[in-house]
Amino acid sequence: MRTTMKNIILPCLALVLSLSGCGKQEIAQLRAENKSLKNKINVLVEENTRLVEENTRLKETDQSYYERGVEAYNTAVSKVDFFHAKDIFVQMTEKFPKSSYIQNAKEYIAKGRVKIQKFEAIESNMEKFNSALRSQNFDSANLELKKLKQLISKDTYEELTQRLYEKKNKPLDTTINALVSKFAKLKRAEASKENVNMFMAMIQTGMRVRVPAYFASIDRNRGELSAYSDGGLQGSRIDIYYRGTNMENVFDQRDPDYGRGYLVTGMARLYSQNYTLYIQAEKIELP
Repeated sequence: MRTTMKNIILPCLALVLSLSGCGKQEIAQLRAENKSLKNKINVLVEENTRLVEENTRLKETDQSYYERGVEAYNTAVSKVDFFHAKDIFVQMTEKFPKSSYIQNAKEYIAKGRVKIQKFEAIESNMEKFNSALRSQNFDSANLELKKLKQLISKDTYEELTQRLYEKKNKPLDTTINALVSKFAKLKRAEASKENVNMFMAMIQTGMRVRVPAYFASIDRNRGELSAYSDGGLQGSRIDIYYRGTNMENVFDQRDPDYGRGYLVTGMARLYSQNYTLYIQAEKIELP
């Protein structure tokens, strides 16, 4: 029995020692390979650093500065962008005063300054325009808007013009009933002097109002809507002209929703023949 156990244990012990030796050798080999890889990585890092420095050095030429400046100028859309482009050209002229690109760079610097001055003029006039609107000094606002016209895009100018108009002519929130009650049935001969002046103003320029309206019918030939103050054809009736409004194309194609109330913004005026009230709409909305 002892001989049998001995025969079993000794071979196993020899196998374990053999495997243990194999593991140590492999670990030593892996460590050596790892060290070699680290050395190679260090070499590559050093080479990359050298190449980056070399690339930077190669870019430090008058041509590279000039080309970067031109690209920055051509893609500039703001005052900050033009400052950046100008600075590149300035750096080029300082670093390479004898460069063949000097004259062109100076021209770009001059053009950049003009662009920057334009942005600064826009900023200044816009601040004055907004300040005038806040203080309701509409004459000053209009003056600043005229100055801005030559500096800004057509779309921006039209947007600012609409802002001024909206601020200057804030609509009176009222009702068709109230308007008709006040103006529709008065006769000029029976009106006081004050009302005569009001009549003339209403005929010539009108009064900007915003009223709820329920439409009852439409005349597309005249671009005219028949509107009531209340739903179910209740309350006072008035003519509303929708040509030139946001709903022109819609109403030219289909009838308005007669069961719903709309919100109409526009100029309330009087027909010169009979002093009956009507509204030339600017905007028609569903509240």
